[in-house]
Amino acid sequence: MQIPKILIKGKFVFTTFPADVFEDRKHIHIISKKGRRQKIAKIWIEKKGNPDIEISKQGGFSDVEINKIIELIRENRPIIEKQLAAFKKGEKVKIIKLI
Repeated sequence: MQIPKILIKGKFVFTTFPADVFEDRKHIHIISKKGRRQKIAKIWIEKKGNPDIEISKQGGFSDVEINKIIELIRENRPIIEKQLAAFKKGEKVKIIKLI
């Protein structure tokens, strides 16, 4: 199964993995590749009982990059959540590229 790209903004690719449908908390993975080096972060977009953002794994991203990722998640949260819901239902997810 191919990994669906949920959202792309600049060098950041927001995605989910097939095994993610079994996790209780909503989250998104962010991938950035430069040359041979790939960074993969995991960000919870739902705390238990509190819909907020929490870093699960920084995955090699700098603090500046993580802050930018969190800002992008906040700005695009409705889109991200809609895309994740569609994926969880087994629907095809179209890539959304932001300028």
